[in-house]
Amino acid sequence: MIEIQEIDKEIYELRGEIQNIPIQIEVLRKEFETKKAKLNTLEEKIKQLKVTQKEKELELESKEEQIRKSKTHLYQIKTNKEYKAKLQEIENMKADCSVIEEDILNLMDEVEKYQKELVKEKEYLAEEDKKTQKEIQEKEEKLKALKEKVKILEDKKHIKSMHIDKKIFQDYERLVEAKQGVGIVAVRNFVCMGCGMSLPPQVVNEIKMYKEIVHCPMCSRILYLEEDI
Repeated sequence: MIEIQEIDKEIYELRGEIQNIPIQIEVLRKEFETKKAKLNTLEEKIKQLKVTQKEKELELESKEEQIRKSKTHLYQIKTNKEYKAKLQEIENMKADCSVIEEDILNLMDEVEKYQKELVKEKEYLAEEDKKTQKEIQEKEEKLKALKEKVKILEDKKHIKSMHIDKKIFQDYERLVEAKQGVGIVAVRNFVCMGCGMSLPPQVVNEIKMYKEIVHCPMCSRILYLEEDI
């Protein structure tokens, strides 16, 4: 049983690693998704700027069309006062066009700036993706190796368990499950090495009698004497 306990300790530690690896893989994936967020933000920013630019271009076309119509209307005006008013109206619209053109140029500069950032971000993310996938693959391979190792240990444990009374082994298995992988512990200087409780001499004497399995009164683990081993 002590030999089986050593196997179970190793199995318990390996299972802990096995449980952690999927969590580690998920963390890697989430970290990469967080890095992708900047790329998505840049793409959305460029999209919004292009929409605004298109709106400004349509607004400019509309203003230019109004100017053309107003110029044509100049030849139909009869009075000098109306003519001057229409000219002023045309100048105002031209001024509006100049402002819109400036806005369009600024938007084009912004789009170009963000597109350059986007190219750099895509290059960075391509490298990060390779790195992340490599780490995930390594962890998946480690997970597979750990599971194979557990299988070998379980087979080894099964062979050894065939030499132990079935009822006693079931009791031990229950304790291993309940006590974080440790079902049997040594007694050292009248102290249980499982929970650290001081044991009365009577308990130690019961172990020495070798008549039945003795459990720690505090943690319920099976006890044995180191000197017996």
